[in-house]
Amino acid sequence: MDIGLKVMGRPGKTMQIDLQEPMQIEKIAFVGEQIPVSFTREGNVYWLSLQRSLVANTEKKDQDLF
Repeated sequence: MDIGLKVMGRPGKTMQIDLQEPMQIEKIAFVGEQIPVSFTREGNVYWLSLQRSLVANTEKKDQDLF
């Protein structure tokens, strides 16, 4: 599934994605960028940990993510 995102406010190295069961994340990658991404799940919340900050007030369209 492809998704998009908009970085709002301050830049950061943590991102939250809410997914209800039975949806789950198996893999995260930013197309065209070498950004290592690890994640953990707490209930319906996935916490993504990035190696570098995303730039505030930028958008990634679904063709940039997979």
